[in-house]
Amino acid sequence: MPMMKHKDGSMGRQSLSYHSPFLVLCVFVLSAFAGAEAYFADDDDFHLPAPTGELQKDIGNGSPRQFALPEAEVRNYLRQPMPMYSVHDTLGALVSNKQLAENFPAHQVAVDEEIFLDAADLFGAPEVLEDGRHLFLAAISSEGAHALRLRVDLGALAAEDSLYILDSEGRAAFGPYTGAQASADGFWLPTMLGDVVVLALFARDGVCPLLRVEVVSHFYKSIFRPGSPSPLSCNIPIDEETNPAALDAAASVGILIIPIGGGQGYCSGALLNSIYTEGGTPAPYLISAWHCFDSTVNYAGVEVYWDYRSETDDRYALESNSGAELLGYNRTLDAV
Repeated sequence: MPMMKHKDGSMGRQSLSYHSPFLVLCVFVLSAFAGAEAYFADDDDFHLPAPTGELQKDIGNGSPRQFALPEAEVRNYLRQPMPMYSVHDTLGALVSNKQLAENFPAHQVAVDEEIFLDAADLFGAPEVLEDGRHLFLAAISSEGAHALRLRVDLGALAAEDSLYILDSEGRAAFGPYTGAQASADGFWLPTMLGDVVVLALFARDGVCPLLRVEVVSHFYKSIFRPGSPSPLSCNIPIDEETNPAALDAAASVGILIIPIGGGQGYCSGALLNSIYTEGGTPAPYLISAWHCFDSTVNYAGVEVYWDYRSETDDRYALESNSGAELLGYNRTLDAV
């Protein structure tokens, strides 16, 4: 199991599995391998294949989707009238996505817009549900965005309050998010596709909960097509790989969305097992490249989408985790 630093500064062991919402970024030491086949032949000593997602469900078209609320409810909520907050109406039109891409580092895919909007100014009148709860709905848009990600302040939510984030086309819903997940640096919700996102806020009574939307992150590049150069001819797309062991290891490769100062970064990483075990169970660590993190990073907001196969992957069809702790880095090896 990985060594984790507690808030009191002491070191202790904490269990970490693939389904944990918390990941560990760590430096790894490069070793000399006899060859790629020797690496893959080493069973599970160095990689941990991803299991089937517990939250995934099939909605009838062959694609696994994630719904934290019943799909029928999600689609019904989306049909209801609700206020629409446009980032551009308040802050003025953003320059084009192409111009944004030219003005920021290659690994940056989104730019932040601070709005610090209280729920009372965002949500409309509540709908009273059959169970007596009150539902507040609101939409947030940022025209032309490939995806949106919101940072919210959950700290003042009452124990009975809960927040969900819905794909505006009804393809997915994530939550619940409660006051127990509040952070002094804000809480990053999952990245959602498209330029509109819907928030569903549940409360015990008709008083709008004390939620604040702090930041809207506008993705000017697609999170699965970041505009990088075409792959070299020597590269083998994983979908064309025929080695079962290589395919098994590839399930542990993830795409990372990283909250950096002023936006979101994009990188890749891999879930590796420690060769040291406790009770026969290897300890998984996430490794990546330091140049993707060499800035102001909110590690608790790092997202990982597992089993990435190609640039056309459906974000909602991939299993994901969020949250990380930096254990160390090495600039010379460009490792974190």
